[in-house]
Amino acid sequence: MVDLDRFKDINDIHGHQAGDAVIRETAARLAAEAGADNIVARLGGDEFAVIIAHTSDIDELQGFGDRLLAAMAYPIDIGHGEQVNISVSIGGALCPENAGDVDALIGCADVALYHAKNAGRNACRTFKPGMNELIEKRRALEVDLEIALQRGEFELYLQPRVEAESAIIIGYEALLRWVHPKRGMISPGDFIPVAEASGKIIRLGAWVLAEACRLLDDIDGHISVNVSPLQFRHADFVADLADLLKSTGADPHRIELEITESVLIEDDKRAVQILNDLKRMGFHIALDDFGTGYSSLSYLSRYPFDTIKIDRSFVNNLNLVDNAQIIVRTIIDLGTGLGMKVVAEGVETTEQALFLAHAGCDELQGYLLGKPRKLGEITREIDPAIATQLRNVPKKLPEIQDYPTFEGETYQPLLHSHA
Repeated sequence: MVDLDRFKDINDIHGHQAGDAVIRETAARLAAEAGADNIVARLGGDEFAVIIAHTSDIDELQGFGDRLLAAMAYPIDIGHGEQVNISVSIGGALCPENAGDVDALIGCADVALYHAKNAGRNACRTFKPGMNELIEKRRALEVDLEIALQRGEFELYLQPRVEAESAIIIGYEALLRWVHPKRGMISPGDFIPVAEASGKIIRLGAWVLAEACRLLDDIDGHISVNVSPLQFRHADFVADLADLLKSTGADPHRIELEITESVLIEDDKRAVQILNDLKRMGFHIALDDFGTGYSSLSYLSRYPFDTIKIDRSFVNNLNLVDNAQIIVRTIIDLGTGLGMKVVAEGVETTEQALFLAHAGCDELQGYLLGKPRKLGEITREIDPAIATQLRNVPKKLPEIQDYPTFEGETYQPLLHSHA
């Protein structure tokens, strides 16, 4: 089973003639990979099926899927000198290993396809025992999500963002939490993918933005909100934001919208247009999880970012992986040179905080400085001892041999950490 990823966007953005061109080219590439001995069919819309007649080995099935993913990676010409990038999600199943009749076999392939989509799309998955159970749990969660939206079971928690030089909290990131009436706190890692896959992330994201606007009256500084890729691509995203500002009177200059690189990969031209519209409205724009994607450096020159957030994986590895220190310094220097603020997330130790402050990072965020909490319990000031150490960090890094002392503690730069 083969589905085109986000095919609706092609029709919405480029028109139905472009969508037809994509369907035709996808069929041609499928047929070329399948070969004359196998059957390729279009089931309808952007859904295809392939019957591979002489494959009884799971590795062969996976190999076909991988070849198809590679074949679909090349841009598709939609006419008028324009090209689009498209990807597919693939689910495979074997007879008789997975099922002994046609309907059951299609069902198993469909289950595997569901897993491919939830793996982030542009993926091939083959059916394995236990997949059905996971899907049933996800479907139940999807039903509960709808009920939760109706009952208002969601809440925004706020985690402080701290200016490294002054050690003052200058804003907060809004983080979504769901307290289920029977299951208790449900991890965002569990329900956000379900909301994305079901499309409910659109309504959920709209609620988050509205709630963030409401909370502005109760905090000092700015509030930062994550925008999902599906939410960003929605046709009414910019118009809905304009209506929200009008109805709430919120100051867009106090709102920072965080987007990830995946938003930019999907449609470069449209992303530029949307980001420029948001900037004109007064919003600040942050590139989240910087350093983990494929083309982040080129994005900095093409998109109007105010802030880049260093991915927490680099911060976590500062005292574990030697080149993590070099990467972090390079990102900070790059962002500073381009006139952008640089924020490090996932700061959990004093050592990490002092290293980042030495390196010139503008803002810090992490459990060391304050955990995400409800509005009535949020951190308003960071620990005085940590604040004192941050304020006393020299402007320039000392030589390796010179270890400055803060409040009786010796600060060792995170260099040669394995020595």
